[in-house]
Amino acid sequence: MTNQSTKPGFAQRSPEESLTLYAQGPDELEIALTGLSEADFALARAPGEWSIRAIVHHLADADTLFLPGMKMALAESGCTYHPNWPSSNEVVSENLNYAGRPVRPSVTLFRVIHRHILELAQHVPDAWERYIQYPDGPKRSFGFYIQLVTSHALEHIDEILEIRRIHNV
Repeated sequence: MTNQSTKPGFAQRSPEESLTLYAQGPDELEIALTGLSEADFALARAPGEWSIRAIVHHLADADTLFLPGMKMALAESGCTYHPNWPSSNEVVSENLNYAGRPVRPSVTLFRVIHRHILELAQHVPDAWERYIQYPDGPKRSFGFYIQLVTSHALEHIDEILEIRRIHNV
């Protein structure tokens, strides 16, 4: 796809590999959270950094933000898409009480979004190449979003595992 920049850190994978990793994301998150106590969800790498709880909420919220673009790419390839991004992750974290909410609903949402997107991808011909056009110029394909969301999730799941190692939980 033209004008599709690659985000630093994106591993170049085939569509099949990328969709497999995307499908595994919810299971990987569940594994990373297995055995944590309620108190453990408050742990962070360092003071002032996000806790495990906040990371889980962030993953679900990020997926909800990318979901409309992914669906529009599949539904009406080539359309102009106007994203409505929040001003910052910190504002979202504070306003949506990442520190105080239980994680289970966000884990469930993360899983359901992945399942929904994978089902759509199976039923839309040429899903990987379908795209949206941002008003400021870039084209973003469904495949780009799968790689973006997968890389994002894996980075944060690794962060959770690092927090667990640091705190020996």
